[in-house]
Amino acid sequence: MTCTRRLRPLAVAAAVLLAGVAPGVALGADTITFFPRADDMPFSEAVQVGSILHLNNQIGTGSDPLKVVPGGFEQELRRTMENIGTILRKHHLGYSAVFKCHINLLDMGNFDTLNQIYGSYFRRGHYPVRSTVGVASLPRGASVGLECLAWNPARR
Repeated sequence: MTCTRRLRPLAVAAAVLLAGVAPGVALGADTITFFPRADDMPFSEAVQVGSILHLNNQIGTGSDPLKVVPGGFEQELRRTMENIGTILRKHHLGYSAVFKCHINLLDMGNFDTLNQIYGSYFRRGHYPVRSTVGVASLPRGASVGLECLAWNPARR
């Protein structure tokens, strides 16, 4: 189930600033659409603001959303990227629509492995802008978390 609201002009301006859209660039619609998670968590899986789809921070959970997949950092990161891909496909998008990622990394010693695996999900030379920060902890004992912004002008 999705929920769509009309935004007031001030809210649209705030959404533009938060989305990183340049001033003077129209969003195309003054609505915000929430895509709740299937479970009962108090946050959305994604939120559409204008032409930008904001994907919630994803971690490497599998069929049990309360547990990170076993197998170590590489398996967890691959699952995290697959979880992102699942959400993108729900909106008829692929990784090529992603233009910004923020990565929380528990152990910066995994930075090179992160680059290798993360980079394999994008076409060479068409990588999103990205920030990666080291953190003290993540939900569910995860070692990596990614949130993304994707371009979705069709708003399907």
